Amino acid sequence: NGDPQWVDGVLGGALELDGDGDFVDCGNSTVFDIQVDITVAAWINVAQFDKSWQAIVNKGDSAWRLHRSGGSSNIAWGTSGVAAPAADLTSTATVDDGEWHHLAGTYDGAQKRLYIDGVLDAEVDATGNIGVSTHTVNIGENNQATGRYLTGLVDDVRIYNVALTGAEVGTIAKP
Repeated sequence: NGDPQWVDGVLGGALELDGDGDFVDCGNSTVFDIQVDITVAAWINVAQFDKSWQAIVNKGDSAWRLHRSGGSSNIAWGTSGVAAPAADLTSTATVDDGEWHHLAGTYDGAQKRLYIDGVLDAEVDATGNIGVSTHTVNIGENNQATGRYLTGLVDDVRIYNVALTGAEVGTIAKP
């Protein structure tokens, strides 16, 4: 949607999203209704975040999401419905520096983990099922809380119905 441009990326081509209506709508297939055992991963290159809660890849706020953590320079891995200290697990690493960064959020029914550049950045004990949402999976926008368009580059988005191990995340985080 909008007018995203194909540019050079980490693994071939990447999408350049301008923050003004550009995003990818991946549909609302039930294959995306993953409640336990999930990994969501993507490469991003953001010079500077320019909106709170900017969307990277998500199924809305009532399910799962990789996004900017509020107004910070950090990433959050959100899983609504999962019992944890907070719905969002926030990275300590900052990623809006104009460089490529690999992001991966995992949940296995006992732990939520957030990896930045193939390295475990944050984790928390967590239990329960991620909420099921009727919203579409989007890259660069949140269909449930619109206007969170990403300004930057996105490459190699992956959604798995398994919680990858740290070693497996390290493997997919290598360009």
